[in-house]
Amino acid sequence: MRFFLLSIVAVILSCKPQPKANQGTDLLKYGIPDIIHVTTNPKITKIPSSNIVSVSIEVDSTHEMFAMLSPTLTKDVNRLKLQRKQEVMSNPFYSKIVEESVDAFLFEKKLADGSTSYDFRTIKLIGESELIYQCGNKKEYTEKEAKQMMTWTHSK
Repeated sequence: MRFFLLSIVAVILSCKPQPKANQGTDLLKYGIPDIIHVTTNPKITKIPSSNIVSVSIEVDSTHEMFAMLSPTLTKDVNRLKLQRKQEVMSNPFYSKIVEESVDAFLFEKKLADGSTSYDFRTIKLIGESELIYQCGNKKEYTEKEAKQMMTWTHSK
């Protein structure tokens, strides 16, 4: 009888819903209608601004990125991406585009001291707004770190 009861309990416990995979971190409560897919609970801080919603996202002690939501006049993500690339390329420290996708690009910077750093831009259209993700200012990032942050901003 005891074995029978244990078997029933085991069957009932095995039928409970399995936890879902990481659904990501929702940024809506900070004014940004998007989800990032990070492995830990990030520290998110809203940065005061007049017509731009801006947040700092600290994933751990070594990864920080910014998300900025602002009004846009176009619904063409390719045009927005081209504008962001032109902005980046006009920076005197810009070196080259390392990797590119439909809505994002990773680029290299050569700093004044001769060292190399990396950054990215992910561009999303959300309604009448443009959402831009990029590396934070906490430190200079390696290619691997910048690429990892870029992947956190893509839908799963």
